[in-house]
Amino acid sequence: MTLSGSSHGRSSRSSILALDIGSSSFRAAIYDSDLVVRQHDQVHYEFRSGRSPAGSFPAEPLRDLIVASLSRLDLRSVATVSVSSLWHSLLAVDEHDRPLTEVFTWESSGPDATLDGLFDRFAPEEYRASTGSYLHSSYPLAAYWYLRGTVPSSARWIDLSGWLMRQVFGVDTGWSVDLAAGSGIWNQDRAEWDATVLDAVDLDASALGPVWREPVSLVGDAASALDLSGAVLLPVFGDGVCNSVGIGAVGPTVSALTAGTSGSLRMLLGAEDVSVPRGLWRYRLRGGDVAIGGAVSNAGNLIEWLRTSLGVADPLAFGASAPPAFDGLLATPNLAGERGPGYRRDASGSLTGLRSHHTRDDIAQAFVLSALGVYRELTDLVAQTKPQLSSLIASGGVVTGSPIFAQLLADATARPVSVSTEAESSLFGAALLAAGRPAPVISGQVFDPRPDWVNAIAIRTPAAR
Repeated sequence: MTLSGSSHGRSSRSSILALDIGSSSFRAAIYDSDLVVRQHDQVHYEFRSGRSPAGSFPAEPLRDLIVASLSRLDLRSVATVSVSSLWHSLLAVDEHDRPLTEVFTWESSGPDATLDGLFDRFAPEEYRASTGSYLHSSYPLAAYWYLRGTVPSSARWIDLSGWLMRQVFGVDTGWSVDLAAGSGIWNQDRAEWDATVLDAVDLDASALGPVWREPVSLVGDAASALDLSGAVLLPVFGDGVCNSVGIGAVGPTVSALTAGTSGSLRMLLGAEDVSVPRGLWRYRLRGGDVAIGGAVSNAGNLIEWLRTSLGVADPLAFGASAPPAFDGLLATPNLAGERGPGYRRDASGSLTGLRSHHTRDDIAQAFVLSALGVYRELTDLVAQTKPQLSSLIASGGVVTGSPIFAQLLADATARPVSVSTEAESSLFGAALLAAGRPAPVISGQVFDPRPDWVNAIAIRTPAAR
């Protein structure tokens, strides 16, 4: 992968300010020229106003927290600002940049209600071929379709990071290419808004604002107030890209695997033509590099539900023993809906084969094994695209907090899984991209697949049944 960084900056300053904008936290770090962290700040948040469905939040409080966080750092040494941001967000703003809606993310539940109207306007496979995306509530296209009648026709539609760049740094950048690529509105091969999609949903490209393709210099009052005048701001990177770069998962032989509240499997490739089977997404990034992968909606959130709602103290403990014999008990893990690989709108959790002798622990085990089966399916799909795939590097709270789960992921994917020791992978990835440095492999313990467990998970995976 070609790292799309920048050597620009103020000649007397050489530090990189890396930012990571997530749906529940913001992190900032200043890296010196050796990519050592010199300052760090983070804020956790949970905004709920009650105005919008679950998974959505107001933008202004986040802006205020980010400005306050940056004010706690000494930014006088910063030459370059590099930002990692959550993919798949959308809000509408007025001509004065004031939000007309809350920020909708992939977790927002509202767009489910109007998805049928989108399916009536598209041939799903043709849409997937051009946009690399799916007609699914997790994408900004679905949020636009849901919100379009609630705001004036003059509204501008922008992702969260684009809005924050103007609010925090005073520059009207619009959508970066990386964030546009994950919108469901972007033509991946032409690197522009997809005219067919725009026509189908009666959306003018001008309502999306500019597309941000090149670094910009920070000037004006906002930059001066932060002591960033003259620093260079790079086009925002998707958080998945930064995570992969930050843990060294770059190239066709290795995939990044994440398991936090939700999860993913990603591969970063160079500027090449690649098609992917149904079940994976495909985004062409700034500079032409390609990211492919699959999104997992049920990971740590499912495990937490098993603890709190089912009352199972340790839903993963079974993984330290011999694999259970298959007795017909099967689960579908989709308590939080489904993204990869099926992207079914009506997906939900379920159990089949339940008998009176089954216990809570049996049920929890069935759900965990079914969630692992999703990782197996996605790994198989990535391997169809790149047969060279031989290993995975894992990150995320569930993996780093549970060696048993890391082992089960190796069993599920039938490949060695190494656990990254980089605690701030997205921040570090943003810094690496800014510096234009090769991505190092930062991993700890390696878990090799256990053949008996590989088979036990395989027979519980829907694609194998």
